[in-house]
Amino acid sequence: MLKLGTPAEAANYNVSNVVMGVGDTLIANFNNVPISGGIATIGYFPAAFDVDANIGNISQLIANFTVAGSSRIGAPSASLGGAFPGYFESDVFDGPIVTTGNPLLGRRLYSFNGNASTLGGSTLFSLVRLETIKDDVPNEKDYNFVVTNSSQVLLGSLGTVNGDFGGGVGIYKTLKFDDATPMRSVMQSVANPAGCSVSGLGSYPYLSSAVLTATPAPGYVFSGWTGSLTGTENPLTLVVDGHKVIDDVFAPDVADPDKDELSNYEELVVYQTDPNVADTDGDGFSDGFEVHSGFSPKSATSSPELQSAIRTAVEFEFSAASGVSYRIEESADGISWTTIEPVIDGQGSLVTRLYSTKTKPVRFFRAMRN
Repeated sequence: MLKLGTPAEAANYNVSNVVMGVGDTLIANFNNVPISGGIATIGYFPAAFDVDANIGNISQLIANFTVAGSSRIGAPSASLGGAFPGYFESDVFDGPIVTTGNPLLGRRLYSFNGNASTLGGSTLFSLVRLETIKDDVPNEKDYNFVVTNSSQVLLGSLGTVNGDFGGGVGIYKTLKFDDATPMRSVMQSVANPAGCSVSGLGSYPYLSSAVLTATPAPGYVFSGWTGSLTGTENPLTLVVDGHKVIDDVFAPDVADPDKDELSNYEELVVYQTDPNVADTDGDGFSDGFEVHSGFSPKSATSSPELQSAIRTAVEFEFSAASGVSYRIEESADGISWTTIEPVIDGQGSLVTRLYSTKTKPVRFFRAMRN
């Protein structure tokens, strides 16, 4: 049975799964066999937390549950002393949690159980709503999950098992995990770009299969699964062995099939031009050239034709001796220099170069021997 101790003045609450005799309730796994290595807890949820609305959300239940007492569960034992490996009463929580005027008075207690040493490490669960916390209850209460005890199984189900589980041969009740298979979520942490989608997201029974399919919108490509998943297989079949969170899946398509210096992403998403035609508006200028010149690539009346400009160029010259190799360097500050012409063979005459100032409003030039 799950036993909730309430000594005089309601000072202590302890939980254990103790086999006292035939008819007791044993915590069982999905095969309806009493489990070992699990945890039985007793505790409560915040007053504002809607337990019923979150029954399918195990992570939220665990995050909001406050454990008041807990014990390990295992192979049934005949006594609290543990004559056989298994159940024993917990001494983890031996202080008072209810005193006169305590705000927990009148609140519901719950027994939240898992098939691992912690709730967070469990993969199967049961959750039972017990009675309310009361003051000045001098006698111990046994909760066998029957209607007369006002308890209600929220996760899991009740069953029976026949045999000797430490209290004699007979029929024992079971709190089974077989109907409490927790749902696991497959979700995205970021919104998809407009038009892109990932199908197969949602909640799945633990260890079931999910098929995810990423569908990029025009201008985007599927870049691969990131986050809880990795790889580039699409569609992707995965085993839902835990909550899965997917990060960025799509990326801009940087291909430029028409060679107009605009990527597919720029053509389809930014400028709405034809990614397969270099000159969308047919005005004789490529889409990329028009964009970079400040004109519309979608309107033939918006054309850079006959656009002209006058700017000053820099004429640089130096005397180069015959048979000597030189190089020309430039600098924006006169301190750091970069070679722009590495080899110039001297002919015993002037070497002259003309440099545009369009992208270089401030430049220094010098000639150096190699």
